Amino acid sequence: MAQAQFTGHGANGRPISWLAVFIIVVGFTIGGVGLCMNPPIWWIFWVGCGITAAGAALGFACDMMADFTTEEH
Repeated sequence: MAQAQFTGHGANGRPISWLAVFIIVVGFTIGGVGLCMNPPIWWIFWVGCGITAAGAALGFACDMMADFTTEEH
C-alpha cells in the first residue's frame, strides 16, 4: 500500500501556526482554571477567553488552516 507523500509544510504546519495553537491552548487552560475555582473567579475566566480569542485571531491572520491539505499536487 502506497503512503501519501506530503510536500511543503504538510501535516507539520508552520511555526506561526503552532504558536497560535499554543496561545489558544494556554487561554483555554487559564479560562478552565478560572471556572474550576470554588466559587468561579470570573475575571480569570474572561482573561482566558481573551487570550483564546487573540490566539484564534492570530491563527486566522496567518491562514493556519491552509497548512494541511489532503489534496495531492
